[in-house]
Amino acid sequence: MKKKNLIYFTILLSIIAVFIVINIGISNRNERLRKEFHGEKEFLRTCDCAPIFNANPIGTKYTISFELMAEKNGVISVYQQNGSTHRYAFKKYKYDIEATTEYKKYDIVVEPVLYNDKEAESYLSFYGVYETGIIPHVKNIAIEKYDGE
Repeated sequence: MKKKNLIYFTILLSIIAVFIVINIGISNRNERLRKEFHGEKEFLRTCDCAPIFNANPIGTKYTISFELMAEKNGVISVYQQNGSTHRYAFKKYKYDIEATTEYKKYDIVVEPVLYNDKEAESYLSFYGVYETGIIPHVKNIAIEKYDGE
């Protein structure tokens, strides 16, 4: 009976692993979202980074890669957000990127710091300043530990 339970448990773990790989796209040390995010206005909230940042000690640096475009050329700020507060902030609070009307790949190196330990979520957000028409569109987000190179 124990051998049969072990086989069922192994099958269950395999199914869960396949589900994770298909839906999140995990490969080695990399968290990759194959999803596309399209802003309707100048603000766009994408993925919750808190589960990734929670898994490592404070002070861990990450490379966040993504493809970004805007409805018109202009500056888009990249930062952590969850309503009026968030669990983490980047040590350098935000990163300003000169977006164009065609997708371009960007890599930013961030160091999350604990901002509000009572908050559970911390979303990677993109902001093009309201009423400017600089509406962000993001795809292929990848978050991995920074390797120092």
